Amino acid sequence: SLNRIAEALGQPADPALAQRAALLKSALDQMWRDETASYHYMDRDSHAVTPGEVLAEGRGHLAVDLSRRFAPPARLRVKAIGPRGARPEMGVALSGRGRRGRHRVETLKRSHVAWYFGVGTAVSEKLYSEIDRVEVTGLTDEFAVTVATVDTTRQDQTLLLPLWAGVPDAARAEALVRRTILDPERYWRPYGAPKCSAQDPAYRPDNRDGAGGVWLMWNTLLGEGLIDYGYRAEAAELLGRLMAAVLHTLRTEKCFREAYNADRPEGLGDKDYVWGVAPVALFLRLLGVRPVSPRRVWVEGRSPFPWPVTVRWKGLEVRKDSVATTLTFPSGREVVVSEPTPQWVEDADV
Repeated sequence: SLNRIAEALGQPADPALAQRAALLKSALDQMWRDETASYHYMDRDSHAVTPGEVLAEGRGHLAVDLSRRFAPPARLRVKAIGPRGARPEMGVALSGRGRRGRHRVETLKRSHVAWYFGVGTAVSEKLYSEIDRVEVTGLTDEFAVTVATVDTTRQDQTLLLPLWAGVPDAARAEALVRRTILDPERYWRPYGAPKCSAQDPAYRPDNRDGAGGVWLMWNTLLGEGLIDYGYRAEAAELLGRLMAAVLHTLRTEKCFREAYNADRPEGLGDKDYVWGVAPVALFLRLLGVRPVSPRRVWVEGRSPFPWPVTVRWKGLEVRKDSVATTLTFPSGREVVVSEPTPQWVEDADV
């Protein structure tokens, strides 16, 4: 985007930005897995995608000998769950062997622990081919403690966004759309795409703080990606599913909500939340109408909706159906566009 801005300003492109973009694309390509038709998280150092495994559980101070080996080497995660808002001085000591078999002792201090509503998480900086002992200090028995290997197999909707970024080629995009996004057992739920796959153990469609809620911002990005790759009908269906939830909440509660239930028409979270408003930008992208002023409008394509659509703005009226686009300007001049070719339409007589 910065290089496009430079081009528009008549400035030379920055080669470092192009190199950075190529590096990011290369990294994303490595994160793709054909077997799941999806991008995945992967370990920073090993680049492996591995399932998580619980190694030990307890309460408060925890000291446990494990003598576990991992292939490929694993990264460890310690999670403590306690009273909401608590931020104790939690410390973690790890003893084992690294990727090359050398003995290693690692200490995770307060700065390594991320606390969120009473849940503290610390992740090892190093990978371990073998873990001998884990000790967690600084916690009372109010805290439940879990030691596990990091799970990079779990999927959420951010892993769909390379489609929005225009990264995958046509074949990979088709696999991502057909096998993953449109799979009703994963993301293609009745009222939009949830925060995580419906197959994930954290999936809770009626919980804003869980992983099943539908958030319109993420769905808007997903819809834009579908449009960019030519899946216009699918994007229109996604918008229809989102609007079914939005309109139900608006009719029954007289407000927009922060998020929406993925499986039934229900609002979640705070009322009168701005980013729960109907996604007008996605609607106009789908319709192929972009008003710049009441006298100048960009139009393209046919309407993907099964009924005529009318957009009114500042005296301008645009009516679009499967046959043509009819524009009526504030001056009263009417223009009919029958070709789907992208074009600007202006009221030149004013």
